[in-house]
Amino acid sequence: MRWVFRIIGLILVLIAVAVGALFLLPADRIARIAEDKFESATGRALTIAGDVRPSLWPNIGVQTGALSIANADWSDSGLMLEADGLSVAVELMPLIRGDVRIKGVQLDAPRILLEAGRDGLGNWIFTDGAANDGGQSGAGTGTRAFSLDQAVVSDGALTFIAADGERTDLRAMDATVEIPDFAGAAKIDLSATLNGAPVVLDSTITGFGAFLEGGTVPVDLAARAGKSTVDFNGRAGLAPFAAAGTLTGNLDDLRGLTA
Repeated sequence: MRWVFRIIGLILVLIAVAVGALFLLPADRIARIAEDKFESATGRALTIAGDVRPSLWPNIGVQTGALSIANADWSDSGLMLEADGLSVAVELMPLIRGDVRIKGVQLDAPRILLEAGRDGLGNWIFTDGAANDGGQSGAGTGTRAFSLDQAVVSDGALTFIAADGERTDLRAMDATVEIPDFAGAAKIDLSATLNGAPVVLDSTITGFGAFLEGGTVPVDLAARAGKSTVDFNGRAGLAPFAAAGTLTGNLDDLRGLTA
């Protein structure tokens, strides 16, 4: 999950460049500056095909047209991310005080590719330029705190390719993420089709900042696949992955669940 928040942090750089140059530079020049800064911080090429439209009121923000992010250089599976558009809005006065309060993020029709290499290294690991991203990466420790009223992904698609080549495909993906307090609870809801079967996921992660830093925190998760349901209540962590708690389920629809 760290790659998502690394990208959000770098999008803040795009906002600063776009709004700072609002009355000075044309949109295509703003896009090129943002692309250069993103690549210097991550080692990956960001391409913005559409205009960049900055705004100052009621929130400081930016909207883009189509954009893409290159995959790791070891992959031949295509781009890591393509999207029809991106919009981000941040509260101005808290930002001036150094407090990042993101009002909204909207990612339109993203096509996301996550892939594990044969050595176990995922394409979501941004290894190049990590020292130059101003502390936004969250790689290791010191993820910059922020709050997020709501992030929305609409009509998305996500493909995961395991190290052995097995593919898992999410389609018709709609998701919302709410992080009102970085140290508090984050709510993540998702609906999609998984390998052709409908799935719904509702989750709450309490102690979100600690979770990103590799801590084991309280997690509530409710998943539905077809007519089957699985609920988890306990604690979980990402680095390394670990979970302990109560798992309950209703497996009436085994076809939907196994799909």
